[in-house]
Amino acid sequence: RENASVETGRSGATLVVVPPGLVQQWDDERKKFTKNKLKCITIDCTNSLKKYSVDEICKADMVIVPAGIIEERPKSGNKTRPYTEHLVKKAKANKIPPAPTGFSQREAPT
Repeated sequence: RENASVETGRSGATLVVVPPGLVQQWDDERKKFTKNKLKCITIDCTNSLKKYSVDEICKADMVIVPAGIIEERPKSGNKTRPYTEHLVKKAKANKIPPAPTGFSQREAPT
């Protein structure tokens, strides 16, 4: 948090990137384990992102977002997902499939 600066738009918050259907679960777990001591911003879609100012995000302890907010869905013909591909490489893991389309951000496919 010492690097946070509202003037430069730099946040000291921990960014938690989760699959779209797990945003609320992560917030519930945060409340359970921190007893709500952390100032947390939960962003589950672009509309909720628009509700927060740079000041609020800079002053948060934690920001929980679905992966789709920070990584665009592949456009036709473009299959790259830089953020996800970076995570896979760092973790030396198998390729992560894209989130399903046609479902709301809180609804998992069945």
